[in-house]
Amino acid sequence: MRSEESLPAIAIPLSMTVTVGVAKRMPAVFYAVFSVLCLLLYFATTAYGADISGWYWKRPVPFQGISPEWYGNLGISLYPEDCGKCHVSQYREWRDSLHSMAIGPGIKGQLAPYSDPSFAGSCYICHAPLSEQQEVLDIAEGYAKNLQFDERLKASGVNCAVCHLRGYKKYGPPSPGRLQKSSVYGGFIPSPFFESSGFCAPCHQFPEDGNAINGKLLENTYIEWLESPYPAMGVTCQSCHMPERRHYFRGIHDPGMVSRGLEIVVKRMKIRGVSSAVLTIKNSGVGHYFPTYVTPLVTVRAFVVNREGVEEEGSRKEEHIGRIVTLDLSRELADTRIPPRGEFIFDYKIEDVGVDAKLVMEVWVYPDEFYNRFFKAALEAEYFTSEKEMKEALEETEKSKYLLFRKEISRVDEK
Repeated sequence: MRSEESLPAIAIPLSMTVTVGVAKRMPAVFYAVFSVLCLLLYFATTAYGADISGWYWKRPVPFQGISPEWYGNLGISLYPEDCGKCHVSQYREWRDSLHSMAIGPGIKGQLAPYSDPSFAGSCYICHAPLSEQQEVLDIAEGYAKNLQFDERLKASGVNCAVCHLRGYKKYGPPSPGRLQKSSVYGGFIPSPFFESSGFCAPCHQFPEDGNAINGKLLENTYIEWLESPYPAMGVTCQSCHMPERRHYFRGIHDPGMVSRGLEIVVKRMKIRGVSSAVLTIKNSGVGHYFPTYVTPLVTVRAFVVNREGVEEEGSRKEEHIGRIVTLDLSRELADTRIPPRGEFIFDYKIEDVGVDAKLVMEVWVYPDEFYNRFFKAALEAEYFTSEKEMKEALEETEKSKYLLFRKEISRVDEK
């Protein structure tokens, strides 16, 4: 295992493109799991999209180089808070998004960039893609300590520069009715690539030969969207996750976002003396499978409560929506996800619930269910570089769950 001191400190030429290598070994099940989730993103290159996509998402993103003199003092800064001095609303929205938290305790609690640079680099490919965010660089002669590494910049995760800056040239979507060239930093270079789903694909889609379980790619969001009705309708990733070009990047962690993408209906009936309540969840507006990754889990449950509100023993029934896999990612146990425009039907039957009883139907969302299991197991096995960070990550995944839907039904024995 190499330490920081054992690595040569090399100042990489600013024009040099540096490519972070992939992990070359898997010493433990935890290493294997996290490697699969991060490492294979390295291979997700720009096979999707057009225009500037042929080179724009080369990662790590090459060093920005020397800031033009006419940029002024802020020109040398890649910090998002400096971008926010002019782009106030965009900065505030991004600051509260998961993109700004891409380097969180779950990542920091496992990575050892100086002793295992290939593994760290494989995660940074999407979580901190700028060359300036890399502690160690993979060069022809081997790994070298990056003298231009910026810890503060790394902590900002997927920041403004990751998406909008290449060689200190600014890129963005076309802006009708607005000057693309102005006296402020020389304007920007417009590209329709920013409005395409292909722009998001490098970090949200594994390549065809990427890791698969049960014949299905572990991360397949872009293809799920391609095979949905939405491309023909002109609905892109940005349409839902960046409406009106807002920078919230909301997803399954946000109850409002999830509610807008689903239709949940409860019907009750009585057939041959058996009371029944059917809860149907329709994926009416999510542009891909719901949920799309192996990390979240949605639980539908029903139970009966008496007049005091106490749950009656033996009345609970639960079903899960998600792609459930083993912790070592070797097997798929179930795949009950809802495809675009598809439905999930939950049927609850009970014979005699009493006049004063109520049937309660709930839908719970656990956005980080897989990570929660992983962090628990890692702490138990003492697999971490920072126990403090790992415990913090576990706490965060515990808190991310929320109740999406609840309905109480009285006298379920009536039509």
